[in-house]
Amino acid sequence: MNFIYKFKLITWYLSNPKYYKHFIFLLFWRIKRMIFPQKKDTESLFNWCKINEIELEKLIENLFSTSQIKSFYREAEITTDKIDNKKMTSENIAGASYCDLIYNICFYRKPKKVLELGVALGWSSYAFLLNLINFEFKLVSNDMPYPFMKDNKYVGSVVPSEFKKNWILYRHPDISILNKIFNKHGCFDIIHYDSDKSYYGRLRSYEKLYNNLNENGIFISDDINDNFAFKHFVEKKKLRFNTIKFKNRYLGIILK
Repeated sequence: MNFIYKFKLITWYLSNPKYYKHFIFLLFWRIKRMIFPQKKDTESLFNWCKINEIELEKLIENLFSTSQIKSFYREAEITTDKIDNKKMTSENIAGASYCDLIYNICFYRKPKKVLELGVALGWSSYAFLLNLINFEFKLVSNDMPYPFMKDNKYVGSVVPSEFKKNWILYRHPDISILNKIFNKHGCFDIIHYDSDKSYYGRLRSYEKLYNNLNENGIFISDDINDNFAFKHFVEKKKLRFNTIKFKNRYLGIILK
């Protein structure tokens, strides 16, 4: 991150008072990271993910006693190329999550309420909401506004309008909105985390999210091979979990 970008980022936060709480947390996290640097043994972390890896078919069989895997792409009548080649409007917008995983877990779990942190273009949202064809449920999502973007029309832009009637989309930092979400909507059956990727940001959110996950609920976290947050969290709390590989990265699945 070069000096000019850092300066522009600080200026953006200072000009948006409603994000001060998040900005203070970012400063605290960076200072703490300098004082107590996290080890970057990515090879051992990747190996840990691999040891605990499970195939999608086996995961669905273990969870729902069925070997039938449904294709999000087929159900949505789109190709993987459409996802991979979707034009990004900013280098800060993340790519798609593991849509087949999300679609199948939602299809077989038949949740009443789903929480999603991190939306970007909305591929994971689409994978959840496509299940509205089969049954009714509520999707609550939150996505932190992207600095320097002049508008936010791209957030959730891939989700067809007919699926949005049961979708509630918030636009705040997680640190500012999570308590309000839980106070208003209660606990959730499925939680998908693809938000703050920092070590301390994840640990801060994981605890709160897990505590607001219903019994027999399912928690999914993207990109767990980036740092040790997911590993430390599941080991500290002795949770039931699996990892699953998507392209060149891993997701973590916790079963409550």
